[in-house]
Amino acid sequence: MATAAEPTVTNIHHDDVEIVKQLAKLQQMHQQIHDLRSLLPNALIGPAREAISQPRKANPTQIAVSIIDAAQKGKQDIQSFRQDWQAENTRQLFKDANAANTPQGGDTWQMDYRALVKAADGAAPSDLQDQVIPFETIEEARAAFENFNKPERKIKIQATDPSSLFPIDAEVNRMHFRILREEASDAYRVEPVTGGSLPQQLVGQFAQGSSLKQLGRLLPNLEAYHDIRIRKCDKCTRLLDSDLTLPLIRKSTTDQPSEDTASRWLAYHRSCVHLA
Repeated sequence: MATAAEPTVTNIHHDDVEIVKQLAKLQQMHQQIHDLRSLLPNALIGPAREAISQPRKANPTQIAVSIIDAAQKGKQDIQSFRQDWQAENTRQLFKDANAANTPQGGDTWQMDYRALVKAADGAAPSDLQDQVIPFETIEEARAAFENFNKPERKIKIQATDPSSLFPIDAEVNRMHFRILREEASDAYRVEPVTGGSLPQQLVGQFAQGSSLKQLGRLLPNLEAYHDIRIRKCDKCTRLLDSDLTLPLIRKSTTDQPSEDTASRWLAYHRSCVHLA
């Protein structure tokens, strides 16, 4: 991983330029650490494991070359990280951070500051920004339900009370969920019926923003996880990341995710989505 050049920012308020640059630097180093963590299991142990599992297909020469290349690249990455870590501006950054009385946050980058720095000139609005969408009527919800209640869909839904439509029981990839309509909060609520951590994690992924306002958005968002146990990440092309986590994030390739069966979805690990 080569050290990124100092970015130029023109469309960020001048009071925030240095802060964004520092956040971009920290985010870059965070990604360097993640890549180094995955070096041993993915690049060094991975080829050997595949050779052991499929000895007839293994090519010892290719495996040796692959491991040597990974080791050399890993050495370069370690040197690059050491240079960034020991740089004077990095030391000053941590010194300022340690001196400030700031509460610690989670180990997650809520915004891609590096992309913000690079795309400051003429940056388009974020595709993650939710539009203001009103809570749909019961008639609109019933129309969306009928559109999805078809044998060819990869999600199976059933109205527990056909007269009121809700709650709706939904099944995708042997996982069961219940969709509740809450008039008081003007939103839908999704509860996992199947036990385990995976259904609970998925609820946190697809039940956000505008998808809670329209059943026509919520159902395709849920259906997108029909291949959750076999779908590889579209960025790193692996099923599991270095934390042994599945690609839990789905991003629609269309501007308006709908009930259209042609709507396609991309899958990402949490550690890969900001690199896509």
